[in-house]
Amino acid sequence: MASYKIGVVLALSWVILATSPPALSSTTFAREGKVAPDFELSDLTGQMTARLSDFRGKPVLLNFWAAWCKPCRREMPELQRLHERYGRWIVVIGINEDSDPAPARRLLKQKKITYLNLWDRSGEVFVRYRIVAFPTTVWIDPEGILLQISKGYAPGYLENETRKLFGLP
Repeated sequence: MASYKIGVVLALSWVILATSPPALSSTTFAREGKVAPDFELSDLTGQMTARLSDFRGKPVLLNFWAAWCKPCRREMPELQRLHERYGRWIVVIGINEDSDPAPARRLLKQKKITYLNLWDRSGEVFVRYRIVAFPTTVWIDPEGILLQISKGYAPGYLENETRKLFGLP
């Protein structure tokens, strides 16, 4: 019975891989302890683009969010404080996937957010980083190794974890 189940699982896995769209079957997915997948996205105004690899040499905190997400809205001031307090040593980047960037731009302006925010129009980066909850935070070391992925929001957690993972005062 066990060998039958294993055979069924292997057969189903082969079918899924064989019928996956080429873009996803060849995609590198984010995993802790591995090099974080690179990406290039434009900002929410479409005036500039940035690649994750542009920031190699500095620790990077990625924060995946949506304008409609209440925990994301509560977390933004903490991310802004991290940016202001530790911006000499780390890079804070927000990544938004709203279908229309206008609400996100208004929210950033209302909350006086100045750290870099990018727009994942296609959702490809969200897929590569396996984002299933908002907010999700990803810590990446200066060599590009993904250190940790954290889902959800808890007051104070971001600063404590950032200081610990990046060795900040």
